[in-house]
Amino acid sequence: ICFFLLVVLCIYQCKGDCINLVNDCGAAQHGTDDTSAFLQCQHRLPNGGCVYVPEGVYEVANATLSTSHITWTFDKNAIIKPYHGITTSLPVFQLGSGYGMVNNVTLRGRYPDRFTIDTSQRLFDPWNVRGVEVYGGIRNFTLANIDIKMAFTNGTDQKPAIGFGNTMLGDVNLNPTYGRMINLSSTGSIWGYGLIQVQSGNHLHFENLNGTGGVTLRLETGFGAPGAFVGNITARNITCRDGHAAFMSEPHTQVNGAYAVRDLVSYGCLMTVETNGGYVQKGKPAGYFAPSSIDNVTAYYGTQAQSFKNETEPACGACMNENSKLNYNVTVTNMASYGFPPPRNRTMCVYTQRYPLPVHCPFDERAV
Repeated sequence: ICFFLLVVLCIYQCKGDCINLVNDCGAAQHGTDDTSAFLQCQHRLPNGGCVYVPEGVYEVANATLSTSHITWTFDKNAIIKPYHGITTSLPVFQLGSGYGMVNNVTLRGRYPDRFTIDTSQRLFDPWNVRGVEVYGGIRNFTLANIDIKMAFTNGTDQKPAIGFGNTMLGDVNLNPTYGRMINLSSTGSIWGYGLIQVQSGNHLHFENLNGTGGVTLRLETGFGAPGAFVGNITARNITCRDGHAAFMSEPHTQVNGAYAVRDLVSYGCLMTVETNGGYVQKGKPAGYFAPSSIDNVTAYYGTQAQSFKNETEPACGACMNENSKLNYNVTVTNMASYGFPPPRNRTMCVYTQRYPLPVHCPFDERAV
């Protein structure tokens, strides 16, 4: 299915002229700021086309990919790093301008290979840099075949490798819409973030995501951000290793749509699934998701899990809710856990015993 989708996207999105980032747009590679080369390629393709990024190491600072109908294809030996001379916390790439509509943009490794975004060695504020920031106003977009290296630093407020947010243009709210995120991974994340955090987005599909550290896929709406909305989300084949969770949902004070997630696996993570209410500001009603579903959840025991109390501790279980204010319905089916010693050998675990469990889990769970 993934191969078919990528082939169809290539046929549709690669129409027009094709140019080379180095030969045609002047990327120098050797420790210089190559952001302008990405912008020059966009300037040369006002009606869309293809840009090929050949083998090499490129330093980039907030390259804003905001021209419609362009496919950016990276060689498997292309490595993108934050420009070493920047002293602000900017993403490496930004999809969408945040100031208007952008349609049909793809950022991908050359199938079946992947390219690398490496923020792990940045000297200034390395933990506070996103690999990709997806802004509101972008529509029909694809991120595929990307490995992102983050800078694990104990006790810092690290950002997710890929973040999604909304944009307000006057009174009009713009969300990232109709996006496909396929074959993505991250390493080096701390417990609170991870590969992907969606603070706003509509009609998004995620598939074949792998995260080492943190939360692999996190649906969290903005802690009161005006207009933020997450809904019509589908995801499958989401994996966490030695982190916090494969999947998390947390609405704070926002009203959201539904999600349908399946085939979640954790290896030595605190849990595979976590559902939360989030933080509710004084005087505001609690947010929620529309009735949602999670199917086929598997947890394998390990001792390098991450939580907010300690950076490493034994894994807890397959599914958990830790917030007594959860007021939305999530149906979880087909849970299994393997290798957990008592009393952690329950597929449904309670992080703090005084909290109830409003998540609906049928009696088909297995603990081995």
